[in-house]
Amino acid sequence: MPKPSRDRHLAKNAERRRQARRQADRNKKAALGVGGAIGVVLLILLGIGLLSRNDKDVAGGSATPLPTASTSGSTASEPTQIGTVPPGAPTTEKVACGAKVPPAADVAKPQFDRAPTPDEVLRKGTS
Repeated sequence: MPKPSRDRHLAKNAERRRQARRQADRNKKAALGVGGAIGVVLLILLGIGLLSRNDKDVAGGSATPLPTASTSGSTASEPTQIGTVPPGAPTTEKVACGAKVPPAADVAKPQFDRAPTPDEVLRKGTS
């Protein structure tokens, strides 16, 4: 027959285990509640985003065909200048490290209709 002190000790340990199980259940329920709330908010935001999007902005095929680069050996015409890009605002502020503003910074730059292909730029027989 066990002693009364042993019974008290076993009862205390059983109560501790019961309290630990209760705490674990509460933590699990709280985590599921927070996760569920975040999930609901994300679903609502996704629904709002899908319902309020503008179909004109949807990516996909464009109405105008884009020019394609020619990979054949045919000689394409040189890129043609279609305008100029105006220089940015004049820089009167100091430049970093006490340097000076390059003189070309205030000159308009040419703008072309397309970039040249490597075949147009690189010389044959060079690497």
